[in-house]
Amino acid sequence: MKILIARMNHETNTFLPVPTPLAAFGRDGPDWGDDAARANRGMRTAMAAFLDAAARERADVVTPVSAAANPSGPVSADAYAAICEAIVAAAPGCDAVMLDLHGAMVAEQSADGEAICSNACARRCPTRRSRSRSICMRTSRRR
Repeated sequence: MKILIARMNHETNTFLPVPTPLAAFGRDGPDWGDDAARANRGMRTAMAAFLDAAARERADVVTPVSAAANPSGPVSADAYAAICEAIVAAAPGCDAVMLDLHGAMVAEQSADGEAICSNACARRCPTRRSRSRSICMRTSRRR
């Protein structure tokens, strides 16, 4: 079984006029590829729990990105595109997609960024039984 596991967390304050850039999603921007898995293993994030579950099942895992920003203005169009496109591009060939989504993201181009990205992943997965869900996982504590 091949599972896509990714994280895209942002709580948008729509009263703030300044867009949130890609660099805000981590110390120097998001963690990409294998760095995304390394950044979450052993942490108290939904992505870490997904990685643990996949390991127990001995699944092959694809981790295109782990992106988490502090609450701020709407996500810039460029930042949203970079994160979402990385996730969606990794979906083909996967049997399942597990997304760690906050559930309160507004991007410059969409009031429901998580739904657009998760639905695009569902369309790219090979199984027609795919279901798309946005789940608010507030897990900011670290070990």
